[in-house]
Amino acid sequence: MKHLLLVLLASMWLSCSIAFTSDYHLPAPSRFTTIDTEEGSLPVLLLPGKQVRFLPNGIVSIAEYRQTGRDMEDPSSLIQEPISAQYEAMVWNWEWETSEITTITYKDQLNELWYHNIQPGIHVKYFLTESGALKYDVILEPGTQAKDVGVHLTGASFQKIDRHGRLIISTPWGKSRDEAPVSFMESMTERSMIRSSYSLTNSNRLSFEVEATPTTGEKLIIDPITMSWSSFLHSASSDDYMIAVVRDGAGFVYVAGYTETPSFPVTSGVYQGSFAGQIDAYVAKMSPDGDNLLWSTYLGGSNWDLAHALDIDSDGNLYVGGYTASSDFPITQTAAQTIMRGYSDGFVACLSPDGSTLQYATYLGGTDRDYLYDLVSDSTGNVIVCGYTFSYNFPITSGAYDGSYNGFGDGYVACISPDGNQILFSSYIGGTGFDICQAVDWAPDGTIGVVGNTNSTDLPVHQPLQNSLNLGNGNGTDDGFFLKLNHNASQLLTGTFIGGSGSDGVYAIQSNTAGEWFLAGNTFSANLVPTYSAYQTSYQGAGDVFIMRLDATGTSAIYSTYLGGTDVDYVKSIVVDEDDEAYVVGATRSTDWPVTGGLFGPSGQYDTYLTHVNADASVINSSTLMGGSYNDYPRSPSSVSLHGSTITIAVTTHSPNIQSAGNGYQKAKLNGLADAPWLVAFEGDIILPSTSNTYLKELKESGPVLLLTSSTEAWSWSLDNPEALSLSLSIWDLNGRELLRFSSNREEGPLPIPHLPSGCYIVKALREDGQQFVNQLIKL
Repeated sequence: MKHLLLVLLASMWLSCSIAFTSDYHLPAPSRFTTIDTEEGSLPVLLLPGKQVRFLPNGIVSIAEYRQTGRDMEDPSSLIQEPISAQYEAMVWNWEWETSEITTITYKDQLNELWYHNIQPGIHVKYFLTESGALKYDVILEPGTQAKDVGVHLTGASFQKIDRHGRLIISTPWGKSRDEAPVSFMESMTERSMIRSSYSLTNSNRLSFEVEATPTTGEKLIIDPITMSWSSFLHSASSDDYMIAVVRDGAGFVYVAGYTETPSFPVTSGVYQGSFAGQIDAYVAKMSPDGDNLLWSTYLGGSNWDLAHALDIDSDGNLYVGGYTASSDFPITQTAAQTIMRGYSDGFVACLSPDGSTLQYATYLGGTDRDYLYDLVSDSTGNVIVCGYTFSYNFPITSGAYDGSYNGFGDGYVACISPDGNQILFSSYIGGTGFDICQAVDWAPDGTIGVVGNTNSTDLPVHQPLQNSLNLGNGNGTDDGFFLKLNHNASQLLTGTFIGGSGSDGVYAIQSNTAGEWFLAGNTFSANLVPTYSAYQTSYQGAGDVFIMRLDATGTSAIYSTYLGGTDVDYVKSIVVDEDDEAYVVGATRSTDWPVTGGLFGPSGQYDTYLTHVNADASVINSSTLMGGSYNDYPRSPSSVSLHGSTITIAVTTHSPNIQSAGNGYQKAKLNGLADAPWLVAFEGDIILPSTSNTYLKELKESGPVLLLTSSTEAWSWSLDNPEALSLSLSIWDLNGRELLRFSSNREEGPLPIPHLPSGCYIVKALREDGQQFVNQLIKL
């Protein structure tokens, strides 16, 4: 995506600087809008100090203004609004070469403005990131060519393309830089990086060069995920940790973690302004663009207090969960449990939207060690939590699915009332070994999904995908599990082990609107069973990630895939968008972790990753690493938040040389190589959703089905209900490379793939009447 730094304003459409006085008042900087001119109503983007107008015929008119005679590099010269003040404006135009059929549309819901058909089948989309940067994307439909996209400037000039491939633009007030283009081809089976660059002619015409053009079923897109801003949040005197992040409906960012220092950046007017003990939890609110710390409060007592989970309700109340060793943790008088009973107890707290009031706080635990790992609220303010306990007298409610402690540490699920005064329900989860509940979620129908890891051979299961603990030949120590409980944890509806002969665990869960369950876990097993169309069908190294999608009952796997490189990889969080595409966040030491082009690659020991898979996990839509030369890692199921197209990640980092973007509240790491909270936001792909599933579905439902079958010796193909037409068959790998092509005038035949290595492939059959059929095969 091109990052035109167009936080700009225009006045007259002149290619010069002018000085004038105006009483014109700008509205609040938020969205595209329209203004009335002599030329009619024009789309416009209004921002403090800057403006962009979108004119017919592909002309984007850009202006900046400042106080008369002041240097734009002097921050004091920038005025918020030109109200009765002497100022000067500089205007330059970015002009797309357009066809006669070019139209402009504004998609209010997405806050996008499109120039459709600047050339036939070629479109440009403009949109704003939360950091305030204006971006554009060029979208090429099948059969079009990037060289047909042309740009001219008036009032400015293209100076050069530098050695990094960046475009340098010269304006009367200085230079503007546009990063090198990053292009992707999206086909029915994948998104792959396409080599691309700017091209400048002697006539100062800008165009794009790419190594391929889109064909049927493909679109060319640009940079599907981009870091939009980042910020540290810490002090210089100790280790600080960022564990959880969530956004509210307006996009404001809330984070929670813990700190060892009384000099953590805490603001005035908050609930707890002073450091209370050895380690305190903290909760903070930041602006949507990460530039401003709006409030920050400690939350803790005189011992250690660790925040591990965070959620927010529609009224802006914040729910914080974790565990504490402080007998003087700030518990409210009417709390469900007012006394700490063991060495450590879980805690659940609710803060007001402005961070000034503790609505409630309660302990949750028995007389031994108790830990709270995940938390999620519902629309009424009920909060469900899960964790791990060694307490035989954990506060279990009557009628619980499992009312007895089973030994060696059990998991638990519990629900706290909206006022924090009651434990509405609570149940152990476990067998005679150890059982740890790592993450929990509510389905739309109120049922509860909980995941974790266990070495209990007698963990209760029901209608399982895997009915027993799989420890192989003694190489493994535990398996993952998934349990589905009814609305008050009094009944087990579904339960299954998940694992192979190595060690396995499930660490993240989310339900979608259909009540299906998305799981993410870690595995050391080479014999997990991937589904037919899985992106990665084999175990790669010293510990991989796996992703599973279960149906609403939890009794059938819609997909299952490995994800990893040849070194250690682990997962902490998963979120799912409205298209059922999953984003997973974790850390990797693999230099060959799958990364899509144009994004960050490996840079340190453990790097944090953000990887986005399509709805059947057959394709990685985008994937990036982030970090510096030391360890950088997320730490809980609450490490990622998805808000519209923006993904926000809470990371703890040791690296002083980590990547950065945007302005950010705190740009520099202050504590050397110690742990520091790092918050980073990415703009996801809001250009074009993945078309692979839709395209495959249309092909499969449009007529005869291409069937692929195998025996012990060979593969074969056939068309059900074929017609007497000749066929061209081809086999492709998941990188979009055609490996084999052959013809046939029959309705079935052998599939000549003995020479191909094990893996996943795409088989296409093109009939002479133009009808195409596609299927996928996995060769073991």
